[in-house]
Amino acid sequence: MVGKVLEHTHGVFAYPLDDSYIHLAVAKNLADHGVWGVSAHEFASASSSILYPLLLAGIFKITGVLTIMPFLVNIVVALIFLLVVQRWLVRQGVAPMGQLIVLLLAVFLIPLPGIVMVGMEHTLHLLFFFLFLTSFAEALEASLASPSSRPVIPWPVYLYGVLMMAARFESMALLGFACLLLLYHRRWMAAVSLGFVCFLPVLIFGVISLSKGGFFLPNAVMLKPSLPHGGLDEILYYVGQEYIPRFFSSSERYNTMGVQRLVLLIPLAYFLFRRATREKIAYRYMLFMLLAATVFHLAFAAYSFYARYEVYLVGSFVVVVATLFVKYFRVEP
Repeated sequence: MVGKVLEHTHGVFAYPLDDSYIHLAVAKNLADHGVWGVSAHEFASASSSILYPLLLAGIFKITGVLTIMPFLVNIVVALIFLLVVQRWLVRQGVAPMGQLIVLLLAVFLIPLPGIVMVGMEHTLHLLFFFLFLTSFAEALEASLASPSSRPVIPWPVYLYGVLMMAARFESMALLGFACLLLLYHRRWMAAVSLGFVCFLPVLIFGVISLSKGGFFLPNAVMLKPSLPHGGLDEILYYVGQEYIPRFFSSSERYNTMGVQRLVLLIPLAYFLFRRATREKIAYRYMLFMLLAATVFHLAFAAYSFYARYEVYLVGSFVVVVATLFVKYFRVEP
């Protein structure tokens, strides 16, 4: 894939999307001038991620500004993601052959090589989204099984939540539904503390942005989603003419075809493995939170020819459901 890119750029390494260069510019100015923006002269909330430019800026402080660095960072993060998945599969009791199947499906169905080549924060988002999804579900299951012997939510879940929120703002959906699950189980303090701590990166960045004359959320988050900004008539028009069609429309206007499939595939997976989700309730929580985040994502999905915004959902779904298949699927003789 890299060879094909270099063919078209006459040996000059380049990314397929201009968004990658926005991250590069922000990270460069942050490393060289201490300014968060696309120029060295003023603040601009131009990045769709808080964590990724900070990570690149830290690396640039050591290596200098290198265009290829986001690509290399994505390779490392993708390998870490596969390692995290493999260790999670071991904890789930999946045999080595089953682990290989799940990992290969993750590589080719996400697909990881294409996302790495973009050089953006999507691989990082996938990693922390998956870590938060699985660790939260397992922690809640353990807390319900023995409520007096351990904290409701251990500290690694808080850490994954903070990093997930800092990676991309779509993570607010998963965090919100995790807090709702805690409230449903009457874990009031855990819900408040988890929501507050994990939302801190967004809150801190939002306050800084407002103090610099920007929006609370980054410009891309404010401008890209086609959400209604007016009264009741505009909201009703949006629901009827924009949101509902996203569940079944095949128009190229929406980069949502993979997400549309998830709306059907997640309930199907729950139906096929409902016995497994009764035995290990963490799987039920994972599927429920994935479905809720998917429906939420459809409301905010931005137009793109490159399948990247939905990577965190597709990747987590592939790993969780493939794990259910290799663990529980049996063909009767």
